[in-house]
Amino acid sequence: MKFKRKLLNRATVNYLQKRKEIERNSRLFTSDYCDLGYTKIDNQQPLTFVFFHGFNGSKMDAIKWMIYSPEYNYLSFDMPGYRESKLNDRKYDNLDISKYIETIIELISLEINTEFILMGHSLGAFIASKVSQKLKRKHKLVLVSPVTEKIVNESKKIEYMMMDTVKTLKKAIEELGDNSFVKPKFFFNTILWFYARRFKKNRKINRILLNTTGTYAKNFYFKNSYQKVKVPSAIIYGNKDKIILPNWIPEVQKQLGTENTILIKEAGHIPFSEDVVSFSNAINSLVEKL
Repeated sequence: MKFKRKLLNRATVNYLQKRKEIERNSRLFTSDYCDLGYTKIDNQQPLTFVFFHGFNGSKMDAIKWMIYSPEYNYLSFDMPGYRESKLNDRKYDNLDISKYIETIIELISLEINTEFILMGHSLGAFIASKVSQKLKRKHKLVLVSPVTEKIVNESKKIEYMMMDTVKTLKKAIEELGDNSFVKPKFFFNTILWFYARRFKKNRKINRILLNTTGTYAKNFYFKNSYQKVKVPSAIIYGNKDKIILPNWIPEVQKQLGTENTILIKEAGHIPFSEDVVSFSNAINSLVEKL
């Protein structure tokens, strides 16, 4: 038992050291539209994954899987308003999702010279699908726990997700003494509208929600959002997901017109972190199929 614990501790230390090393190598990409904090892991492999994180996430979200799977290269970045990406300057007041997508395409063209797969998680899946529709280079698409239009009609799921986010924010502020740890400025108007109605007497909650809403969120429209994807695509999702319910996935699958779906039984909303081995096996399987 002691030997097993030592191995586990050693693995944890190695992971934390590798994570710090990757964070130190993070860079800032500046375009005419917005600044994106990003990290590039070049493992000298012929295939690169371009990762889009979800709501309240960061470029480091899938780091466990990235470290566990050195057989791929990785490009991962912070969406505007998150972590190292800026959105608070006045020059970004009119930023919308189309400008953000143009920035991503520019970053991809400069940093990726191999075959690549776009991978989006949750809200990032929606963004990845929009980037895919604009990209002229050959690529493939993998959606992980993809957000669907049903989430805006499921008040309990919205409440669960938003209140969990508020708790995360409050905890980070308490621990660090300021709000520099995470500053999400990115969500869709339906949630703001829902909470403005539900909590119209609670000014504190309304204020928090306003602070977590981006200036370009008005461009989010989820209905049939995956229908225009024209590249080989696949879906990975967790059987225990409490945010994007497993029975919502067939809707996305139908829109994509794909049969490539993989269910990870012991994972929830973040399968690449909760069950990294099964997720890695799923990716390897999809790489061969797509």
